[in-house]
Amino acid sequence: MKKVLRYAEDLRTNDVQPESVDQVMSEIKEKLDEACYVIDAVAVQGVLHRNDAADCKERMCIYILKACVKKGLLTMPEDPFEPAYKAIGYQLPKCTLNREPRPWQLPAWKSPWMLLKEYNKWKRARLARDEQEQAVLEAAEEAAAEAAEAVEPAEAA
Repeated sequence: MKKVLRYAEDLRTNDVQPESVDQVMSEIKEKLDEACYVIDAVAVQGVLHRNDAADCKERMCIYILKACVKKGLLTMPEDPFEPAYKAIGYQLPKCTLNREPRPWQLPAWKSPWMLLKEYNKWKRARLARDEQEQAVLEAAEEAAAEAAEAVEPAEAA
């Protein structure tokens, strides 16, 4: 954006006299396209409100329009509500960017509290499973001990 504004200021204040608006636009078009793309990218991500982004793009075009009017290449439009980009003959680039979803908008996202709840549930289930396995082992040991006692008296007889 600064490159565009600097160019417009240089055009307005310096003694350089361009031949036509087309010459001015050919010199500034790439910088203007780049600035509009960056402004759109920032607005899509939510850093800059879309109305503020539109105002920034309009302000750049107004600077160029005023510089061209001062040099006598254009006249100010009669309609004060006509966008400046139309008056200078510029076509705004189309924004095709999409906002990246926030983590909580994704299908598998879980908050830290949800993860803690799941972990505690898993931990309780593991402890219960371990207790159950311990009880089964103790029961097997008791059964083996009883079987060993039953075998010893039979051998003694």
